[in-house]
Amino acid sequence: MSRHEAGRRCDPPSSTSPRRVRLLAALRSLVAASTAALMSSAVPAMACPRCAAGISARRQVWTGNFGFNLFVAVLPFFIIGVMSLVVERIGRSSGDHKSEEP
Repeated sequence: MSRHEAGRRCDPPSSTSPRRVRLLAALRSLVAASTAALMSSAVPAMACPRCAAGISARRQVWTGNFGFNLFVAVLPFFIIGVMSLVVERIGRSSGDHKSEEP
């Protein structure tokens, strides 16, 4: 057995075989159809404007310290964003130096 024949025998089967392509297309179609069916059957959430729970929720949210509560809710996202920018800049300044080889 030649070296060329031995290499050909060890190659994995083609990932683009016609049967595999048809199966993947059918799977994608099934996933898309089931997702569309599930999403169309969902009933939209509706709030009751005059019920006791709705009135209580509005009282808790729209208080005098709404600005502070909003600030506290947004602050972690801001901190994580700043930290990721700092880490990215540190990575660029220390690890992305290209050598001057021709």
